[in-house]
Amino acid sequence: MNKIIFTEEYCQPENLFPFTLTKQIQDIRVGILTIREKWEKILGLPSFDRYEDDYKDLDRSISIEEAVDDGVCLMIHGNILPSPKLIEAIRLLKDGEFITVNGTAGTIYRFSKKQITEKYKIKVTNPVTVTEDVKAIRFPWDIFQLNDWAIREDFALIKGKRKSQAIPSSTKAINPAEIFIEKGANVQHCVLNASFGPI
Repeated sequence: MNKIIFTEEYCQPENLFPFTLTKQIQDIRVGILTIREKWEKILGLPSFDRYEDDYKDLDRSISIEEAVDDGVCLMIHGNILPSPKLIEAIRLLKDGEFITVNGTAGTIYRFSKKQITEKYKIKVTNPVTVTEDVKAIRFPWDIFQLNDWAIREDFALIKGKRKSQAIPSSTKAINPAEIFIEKGANVQHCVLNASFGPI
């Protein structure tokens, strides 16, 4: 089974205290979804955490050797937010390739059993450079500074091609094209103001 493995290595989780004292970086909510939920929904793959031998290792922690027993793994730095350009590059990756952003160190790796050279070591040789300003959570203020962008991205992801339920006549809607009402939602006698972003 193909899977995502998140790693905090090189992400400096200590810069995100107190958030990362009790959870992994990928479980921080930015926008509507957590970083983990974004990647799982976009790639359609289950995710696990790289076993780090610390107190945050829980039931979804997995070693690299276990992870590659039955498929291909994408190891992603836990602080990276998905973007259309990154996703496009990931879909083109072959085993043993990794993504660098503007020529910096690797942030996303694709590997199978063949790339495991010894315990905890993966041999990747072909860098694929993505030239864009990748969104990453490095400090607590990044969560808030990227929140507007992330809400818009998540809104589009969750909504997909589905159509909103009709806005009731008793509800005042500003910028209704940016409002999505789920089936069964009760929004009578409300004011929905989407002039500064989607609802």
